[in-house]
Amino acid sequence: AFSGCTRLTSIVIPESVTKIWDDAFKGCTGLTSIVIPESVTEIGNFAFDGCTGLKSIVIPESVTEIGRGAFRGCTGLTSIIVEAGNKKYDSRDNCNAIIETATNRLVCGCKTTIIPESVTEIGWSAFSGCTRLTSVVIPESVTKIGPGAFYGCSGLKSIVIPERVTEIGNNAFENCTGLTSVVIPERVTVIGWCAFSGCTGLTSIVIPKSVTEIGHRAFFGCTRLTSIVIPKGVTKIGDYAFTYCVNLKEVTLPAGVKKIEEYSFSYCNALETIYVPAEKTEYYEKRLPCKLHDRIVELEPVKKAKKK
Repeated sequence: AFSGCTRLTSIVIPESVTKIWDDAFKGCTGLTSIVIPESVTEIGNFAFDGCTGLKSIVIPESVTEIGRGAFRGCTGLTSIIVEAGNKKYDSRDNCNAIIETATNRLVCGCKTTIIPESVTEIGWSAFSGCTRLTSVVIPESVTKIGPGAFYGCSGLKSIVIPERVTEIGNNAFENCTGLTSVVIPERVTVIGWCAFSGCTGLTSIVIPKSVTEIGHRAFFGCTRLTSIVIPKGVTKIGDYAFTYCVNLKEVTLPAGVKKIEEYSFSYCNALETIYVPAEKTEYYEKRLPCKLHDRIVELEPVKKAKKK
């Protein structure tokens, strides 16, 4: 209805309104405040997406449904409150966030959010486009980081992913250009599509042995990565996984990667050496593009210590 009205600074939503539709106020960059009436029960997908001037939001107790990315890219938000009495959502412990009460899933956060210890999941696009977020503490209770959770948080310098996390969703940290290093915990099995794509500040990444698959474009365009060690549990490296990692010089592969897509390492122009285990050259010549065959170097076999 008002999508793209950049000069809209305020609006009164009448009590007759029961739903704020998808994209209703998307891109209303001049909107600084809005009062959602008690009659509203649903806020649609991307309803306030990109409302960069919006400073605070109060979710009335009548709201029972908040769509995906409803407040995505609201970089000016500093206060998020869910009214007491709401049966679906809460903002417990003055956390400046919206949490789905039954699932303990954080739906929406902002640059001042303090994630409570009871939260178990960072939801879809929860902090997406929050460019002013510089740091965040994810509590040990969290087991899942959802798709696009921190997408485009370009001001985020560091993040500690808790040990209990088992899933990092697609696009979870895509375009977090300020991130310099990431340690992925031991329980993660799949690094999702585009999970760290465009993280141009990333200089090191530790992938644990629990990971079995590195998704499509997972580290696409991570231009400062110089080396990567693929652990022995990985069986598949997705297409474009490390494409345009232009400073990547060394890759270490384990014994049993069954599938390496054709363009997994395309445009890695600085790539000099691909280390593989002893007697695995032929194995990887069948799985890597021909142009990379001359960069394969076998590692010396690990000698087992003799028993005394």
